[in-house]
Parts: sequence; structure tokens; C-alpha cells
Amino acid sequence: MDLSKMNRKEKFKYLKANGVKAKATMKTAELDVLMEKLDAFQRGDTEEKPQGLKSVREGRKRVPLGTHRQKLSVDHLNIPKDKVTRWVNDKPGRIPQALEGGYQLVRDPSREGAGEQSLVASEMGDALSTVVGTTDSGQPITSYLMVIDKDLYDEDQDFKQKALDELDEAIQQGLVEPGEGQYIPSGGIKYER
Repeated sequence: MDLSKMNRKEKFKYLKANGVKAKATMKTAELDVLMEKLDAFQRGDTEEKPQGLKSVREGRKRVPLGTHRQKLSVDHLNIPKDKVTRWVNDKPGRIPQALEGGYQLVRDPSREGAGEQSLVASEMGDALSTVVGTTDSGQPITSYLMVIDKDLYDEDQDFKQKALDELDEAIQQGLVEPGEGQYIPSGGIKYER
């Protein structure tokens, strides 16, 4: 939650809507602390009930059983805005490739000692993972959540786009040999944009 974008009145409304009674005499800094505690409680990062919370039931974000959920959603993790997330399947060589490319494993928030200051996992056993399918032989495929700095991610995307642009230019000029079942006219392909 981005507290910096909320004014004092909005903070009181937010707290009230989430079942927390805040006194009008509270200082803004006290409101901010209360909101951070509520947010951590709602995410399940702490069992400590925020002061003024009427009941645990009112303070928890609840998704009814049987409703659609996005299995790989990371909205609840408070990933910094200068990071980009990606789920990487644990297929031979993929995790080491991602690590070499600048990605880091995300620490499972349910692990002991996890918190905002410990986003990165030091080992795979501490990393956030989930089973995303099975192999042909029935073995589970595990995917690990990883993060990379946004500037490195953007750099990688630019690099990949440059290669695609070069291929696109070659196709337009008719310089690419067609593969099986493909046809490229000798004059190239013209795009209308």
C-alpha cells in the first residue's frame, strides 16, 4: 500500500473501512504505523492484531472458497516498484540461467524472518515456489518466483526487441530463406501500418 498518496482523511476512511477504529487526535505518523500494521496483518505477515481492530474477521482480507483465484498472483507480496517479477520453472539449467541474468529468488513470506527488508532468498529452500504442473512422467514441475531490477529488465527487453526488429527488416527485404511450408516473395513482404 502506498501511504504517500493518501491524505489524512483518506487514511481514516481506509482504517474505518477495514474495521480499525482510529482516534481523531492521532498524529499522522501514528496513523501511518497503524496502517502498516493493518496491511501486514491482512497479508498474513504477522498475527499481531492492530490496535483498535474490532475483530480478526473484519481485519483479514478474505477470498471465499470456490471463487476464482489467480494462482501465480504476487499482488500481496509488496514487491518494490523498481523490481519486475517472473515465475521461472525449475527445469534443468533455467534457475542458474536466471541467476546469471540478474534475477534473484524471492523469499517465501511464510518463512521465519521474512519481511520487507528480506525480499531476496539466500537459498532455494527459502524461496517462494509453487507446483505449476507435471512432466510427462508425472513428476511435479515447480516454479520459483524471481525478481530483477526494472532497469535490467528494460535493458533485456530492448535487446530482444532489437533482434526481432532486425529479423522483421530482413523479412521485409526478402533476405530470409523460407522454412518448410513458408513462402516469402522475392521482393520481400510489405507491411501496411
